[in-house]
Amino acid sequence: MDREATVARKRVQDAEKAIMQEQEHVRTIEKALSTSTKPETTFDKMLNPIGDGLCDLASSEDEENEEDEDDNE
Repeated sequence: MDREATVARKRVQDAEKAIMQEQEHVRTIEKALSTSTKPETTFDKMLNPIGDGLCDLASSEDEENEEDEDDNE
C-alpha cells in the first residue's frame, strides 16, 4: 500500500511540475509576442486607401449630371 501511495504522489508531483513548465512556456511566448509585433492597423486606417481608390471611380450621378448639362445647352 505504501508503494502505491508513493507512486501516486510521484505522479502528482510530475504533473504539477509539467503544468508549471507549460505555464512558464506560455508566459514566455506571450511576452515575446507582445514585444516583437508591430501595432495593429486600425480599421479606419485600412479604409483610407480603399476610400481614396473609390473616389477615382465614376459614379452614376456623374453621368446624370452630364446629361443635365447637355439638356440645358
